Amino acid sequence: MSHVSTISYILGLIFGVLSMIVFVNFSLIYSALTLLAGFIVFELYKNIFAGEPDFVMNFDKEEIQDGDDFSKMIKKVFEEAEKREDD
Repeated sequence: MSHVSTISYILGLIFGVLSMIVFVNFSLIYSALTLLAGFIVFELYKNIFAGEPDFVMNFDKEEIQDGDDFSKMIKKVFEEAEKREDD
């Protein structure tokens, strides 16, 4: 889902620059409305297209001592995800 964050950054950049252009040419009120429109577009994009990740991994440093432990943990996570898909 790396393309999702890239598109989000591009949307933010476009609306930020557009807001600055509107501020220079018109007024602060219209610039604020442009930023508000940008937030609305971003939230709609996030809710419709981005969604939530399938799973989130989080762990403490103490759980991982070396690369072997990490690879075992990753394999275990993928096995559990596959079991969920099969059910």
